Amino acid sequence: MSVCRVAADEYIFGEFVLSRHGVLYSRDGEKQLPPKEYRVLRALLDAEGGVVSKARLFARAWGHSDVGDESLTRCIYSLRRRLRQDALNRYIETVYGQGYRIMVAPSRSHPGRRLAVLPFSGGGVDLAGLHFRLIEHFRTVAGIDVVPSALTRDAVGPQAILALMRRLAPDFYLAGSLRRQGRHLTVNMELVDGMNHALLATESVLLLWDGHEQALDPLLAASIVAMMGEAGISEPAAI
Repeated sequence: MSVCRVAADEYIFGEFVLSRHGVLYSRDGEKQLPPKEYRVLRALLDAEGGVVSKARLFARAWGHSDVGDESLTRCIYSLRRRLRQDALNRYIETVYGQGYRIMVAPSRSHPGRRLAVLPFSGGGVDLAGLHFRLIEHFRTVAGIDVVPSALTRDAVGPQAILALMRRLAPDFYLAGSLRRQGRHLTVNMELVDGMNHALLATESVLLLWDGHEQALDPLLAASIVAMMGEAGISEPAAI
């Protein structure tokens, strides 16, 4: 299985990661995009939501070849299928008379800063909700590229975690467990190197918790930032 290391021209958008080698990663695995599909998708992502004209897409994907509109239409259709586009999950919009645009704001990856947040183990807390909220939180932190929740939510157990590391090769990943006893919540977290699985930092937090799920988010996020500092990872912008 190929390994996709972080490069400056990779993109994270929606539940997908697109590598500079034309590999599209999703919860279903990885797919090598045909060259023309990769160039069209890359052009749309480069525009960051702006409309890309048909002429521009033809130039990026087909160069000076003499092709008709049907070639681009088939390419867009294939990309929408690969992105599982439907009424609720729209990725590529047709702007009639102008061209196409990407509908999910992409982020470019920063070398050495990709974080995978794995689902926490334990009980007494909505673990799936916590996983999603932590990832959404770190999506807003400048300089950190967090792997989409759709790619990490099933990474439970050693084999699943190792398989995810081989597929996406994040620079580091976070694993944790929670144990609730009445109003007391014990949270244990580990920050791990994504390449050699060396333990970079640990944190154990005992919280007096009132049961409000979202009250955990800033506390855990602050602890994660402290772990990054302890591990020698450049600390992101203040949370």
